[in-house]
This record gives sequence, C-alpha cells and structure tokens, in this order.
Amino acid sequence: MWENLGFRESPYNTNPLFVREEDVDLLVGRDNEVASLCTILDKGAEGVVVISGSPGVGKTSFLNVQQFLLESERALFGPKLMAARKLLPVAPGATALELAFGALDSLFRSVDAYCISASRKLPSQTKKIGKWLTQRGGGSVNVGLTIAGFGGSLGRSVDLPPVKDAGAGVIADAFEAIVADVSNELGFDGAIVVFDNLENLKPSELQSVLIFFRDTFFALSGIWWILIGQAGLARLIQTLDPRVFERIEGSGIDILPVPMEEMDTAIAKRVSRFHSAAAEGKAPLPMEVHRLLYDASGGEMRFVFKYSDTVCTKFVERMRIEAIKRLASEGKGTTREMLAEELNNSIGTDLVENQIDQDMAFKILGDVAELEVQGFRLEDQLIRLLEAVGKCGEILPADYERVGAESADWLEAKLSDLSRRNLVFCKEPEQEGGSIRFSLRGVVKIAFQLSRLGNCSA
Repeated sequence: MWENLGFRESPYNTNPLFVREEDVDLLVGRDNEVASLCTILDKGAEGVVVISGSPGVGKTSFLNVQQFLLESERALFGPKLMAARKLLPVAPGATALELAFGALDSLFRSVDAYCISASRKLPSQTKKIGKWLTQRGGGSVNVGLTIAGFGGSLGRSVDLPPVKDAGAGVIADAFEAIVADVSNELGFDGAIVVFDNLENLKPSELQSVLIFFRDTFFALSGIWWILIGQAGLARLIQTLDPRVFERIEGSGIDILPVPMEEMDTAIAKRVSRFHSAAAEGKAPLPMEVHRLLYDASGGEMRFVFKYSDTVCTKFVERMRIEAIKRLASEGKGTTREMLAEELNNSIGTDLVENQIDQDMAFKILGDVAELEVQGFRLEDQLIRLLEAVGKCGEILPADYERVGAESADWLEAKLSDLSRRNLVFCKEPEQEGGSIRFSLRGVVKIAFQLSRLGNCSA
C-alpha cells in the first residue's frame, strides 16, 4: 500500500523502537530523562528503577534506545549493561513465582539474542539454565552449576532441582549464574531485566509481587530491574510497600508527552527514513492533521501514529474502490496491472503537493472517530454530556449544572468511568484540597472537534 503514497514502509509505524543502532536516530528529545536514567545506573552494580507515563507516550522506545547506547558503550556516561532485548510483559493476575520464572527466562533469552547478534558463544552456565527452563512443564532433571561469582568473586557450586520444585532461592541461584556469565564471560558490568505493563496487576497483586522480590531478587548483584507502568507507579509502590520504594533509585522517571515541535521532528525523521525520495519526501498527511491528533491525545505519540496510519490506509482503500468502479464502468477488464495504473493516476490527482488533501483527511478521520465512538454504545445522555464537556473545554464536578448533570457526585462518577475507558482526561488536583478536572480525549475529542459526536449515540 505505502508504495502508492511514495513510501517503502509506513512512517507512522506504532511499534516501539528496538535495541538496535538504526533506531537511535528516531528517538527525539528526552535529554533530561536520559541524564536521569544513566546517572542512576552509574551509581552501583544493582538497583531498581521505575519508568512511568501515560500509555503510548514512548516509555519502551526511550528505554530501548538507552539500552542500546549503554550496551554498545556509546552513551555519554553510564555502565556497560547487557540490554533486555526480551521485556517481560506482565499479564493480569500473574503470580510472583510466575513473574520470577518469567524474568529469568527473559534474561536468558536476552543473553542468547545478544550472543547470536554478536556472533558469540552462549556461556556454558547460561546454556544449562536455558535447558533447565525447558523442563518447566514437568521435567525431573537436576542441573549442576558452578557459579563463578559476579565480577570474578569467589565462586560456588549449586544444584538446581527439577523446575517444578524450584522456589525463590533456586531461581535466585540461576539469576546469579547468568549474571556471572554476563560479567565474566561476556565482559559486561551487569544486566537489565524489565517488567512491562505493571498496571495490569491489581494493587493487592502488585503488593504481593513487590514483597516476594524485595529481599531476594531486587538485592541481587549485577542486575538492574526496570519497572515500567502508567503514570503514578512510583507513588503507588511507595504506598504499597515503603521498603521496596526505599530500594528504588530516585523517585522514578516520568516520561511526559513530547512537545508538538518534537513530534514534528519525529515524523520528519521517519519520512526521511522511509520515503522513496528520502530527504525530498513529505509526510503523507498535512501538519494540521498531526496537530489535531496530538491535541486529542494529550501528546501521545502512539495515538498520533496509529490514527495517521489509519487515515492513510482508508484513503488508499477508497482510491482502490473508486478505481475498480471506474474500470468497470468503462467496460474494461480489471487486471492487477490495470488497477495499479488507474490507482496511481487517481492518487496523483487527489494528492495536494504530494500530501493527502487536508479536507479529505479530516473527513476520513471523522468517519473513523464516529465509528469508533459508536462502538462504545454510549446512551444519548452520555453523548449530550460529552458534547457539553467539549464546549466547556475543561470542567470540575462542581460544574454539574453547566453541563446539565444531576449532581456533582453523579457527574464525577460518570466521567471517572469514561476516563477508565480513555474517553476523557482525568486531571488530578495540583494541590491538596483541589478538585479533579475533566476534559475530552482521544476519538471522542476528534468526533467533537469534527462535529461528529452528535451522530454517535447507541
């Protein structure tokens, strides 16, 4: 599809940046966050770091680029750490023991992936642990290890029992063996292990995990644990387990939305990378479309890219349908070659200075937003409420009369529910005793701004 718009691949790809050199230049800004992370990691041989922020703001991309720079010793400062190429996604309801095994498997896979990419032989103790982990389904093989010691310290011998009988202490021994290989055989100062999407755990589940890891795994030499979650994760940990919070270096790193200027730069870099004409290419969509999406999402890069990609896809889809109809109306056969020629001609006519026409882009975006909001099956009363909130811009629960609500409590309950569905922003009070503020967000805000919200009732 993208070749019809002059691109080798989508400049709006929503996948996070990966631990690789070609992705380094695609990260924009984040200088303060880079300095914070690398300074923290430079403090010692192990610890816990919390990285938090809104969904889609770029937490994983930020971390992965820094991991590559640290691993390749291209960071301006900081230790040489084995990157976590395999982040551990935290599933709802995951137990502490499941996450411990998952983290160990993640570390093994990261070391294995590094050795393949660097044409290095997988160290023997790490290889044994990989085979041991494959017995998790019920094998009964004991594995003997000679742990050389992190950083060349005095080693020791241990036996790993069958996986089904392994507890926290056994898993910790396996971690130590791999980290010793990472240090002694592969020449790193340590390794990174990452838990991603910790918000998937209920507070009580997260508390159990923190207690389980606190004195066993979080204290292991040579491992930096990175905990990634939504905004406020560090404060939540402080509430759930102050002793774990004491292990966290600093008070957490908040990844905030990038300014619009940096969003423009991020898009320009991707256009330059993927456009067939390289530096001479333009973004498929006018800047005004990007800005509308940026404003609707509160600056979430993934949202901007997702809906920009969707608009482009819908545009090409419409052009293909029209081209097929024209060929049929002319009584011509419809071969792949004929369709490609007709499509190129029609797209060339409809593009304005090599971009999708702004009015057409907004129409497509409005259609997409209207359809998605309809999918939430909101009753008329809620649609009218959202329209009123949109006209006000931002409201407090005390403003219930302005939006025709029954009471402040009713309004706060309804908007809090819509916030959990990512349809409104919920801004916490800036000072004690203040009030929560609400405003439209996402596809609801797009539908409102493009005068489509009134069409979205269930």
